[in-house]
Amino acid sequence: MPRTVEPDPPGELLGARLRAEREARGWTFRMVAEKLSDASYGICDVPDIESIIPQIRRWERGASGIGEHYRTLYCMVFKMGPDLFIISPGHRATGSV
Repeated sequence: MPRTVEPDPPGELLGARLRAEREARGWTFRMVAEKLSDASYGICDVPDIESIIPQIRRWERGASGIGEHYRTLYCMVFKMGPDLFIISPGHRATGSV
């Protein structure tokens, strides 16, 4: 039987999830950018930290999709599995995760 692939959640919901995870840790955009950069070492090339910060803001607004390598880095940085990118049906963009 073919494996069912979870559809990507709407950008705003995923962005709210990423923002909630960041804020729960008390991290700034810069801290996330630094952690993503550090986690990428030996895995993939990422832009400099100053260039990552605006992208993190776009992801959290749901204005931009997140590539697979950044999804992997987010999972590493947040110490979570790929379920970080699966939004449950009852999740609200303004509610808790």
